[in-house]
Amino acid sequence: MSAYAADVERYSLWCAHRGLVALPAEPEIIGAYIAGHSGSHATATLRRWIAAIAQATRLAGSMIDTSHPAIAFNLAKSGNDRKRSARSAGAVTVERMRLLVETCEETLAGKRDKALLLIGFAGALRRSDLATLQVADISKTDGGLTILIKGVPASHQVATNRIDVGRHPATCPVRALENWLKAAVITEGPLFRKVVRGGHVQAHPLSAGGVWQIVKKRCQAAGLESGDFEYFSPQSLRAGFIESTYNAGVATGDIIAHSRHKRPPPIRGRINRTGANHCKFVSRLDL
Repeated sequence: MSAYAADVERYSLWCAHRGLVALPAEPEIIGAYIAGHSGSHATATLRRWIAAIAQATRLAGSMIDTSHPAIAFNLAKSGNDRKRSARSAGAVTVERMRLLVETCEETLAGKRDKALLLIGFAGALRRSDLATLQVADISKTDGGLTILIKGVPASHQVATNRIDVGRHPATCPVRALENWLKAAVITEGPLFRKVVRGGHVQAHPLSAGGVWQIVKKRCQAAGLESGDFEYFSPQSLRAGFIESTYNAGVATGDIIAHSRHKRPPPIRGRINRTGANHCKFVSRLDL
């Protein structure tokens, strides 16, 4: 696939997830697309995207003025937004998580990926946590479940996180995990496992690298592309949980206790706590 074709496909996915008509392209939609990627992609990359979309529009039998103010303004603004000098993990916020969940098919692999994404997000888990979780580490409670996080290496402190039942079946972490375990007929041993062709579930757990591949694959399928200064990884789930709960007004102390940070993450606000074991994070985030 040529660079232009890949650029148009990326743009089309972005439009589809927002209910917009991709082609023939409209200046206002292209402007919004550029604005949405401002700060994470080089200006040269954005210019190439615009050229690719303009070419696809011409092939569709229409013309577009790439100097239109809606495009020119956001392109010029993008050069001022790229201030970070190092790549950082992009945050998979609640809105982005909904997009990821939509990419998960009703197959064994799709159900596993959905459960892994939602549990990883709601539990603010590291990829090493997801790779080492066992069925025995999960306990059902009234209104949710608890996860025993043993940590890697073993010297890390053992912690317990509580995840409450979500408001919506499609994005509920508890339901997603139950559906995966039932479909895969898993009653003991590793929680998340590799699914090979033919729908066979292997006995050994996913590796940390396997967890990374799943998150990367689903982010790409949802149109969340890595940029020059941002990439998506399992760390994006933790970052998204922290950002989303903070924006939802959850006490900073509760967030820190749930994410198990030794030092406060880069969020502002008073460090207070109401009791993390009683804070219904999933409900607060309307999942």
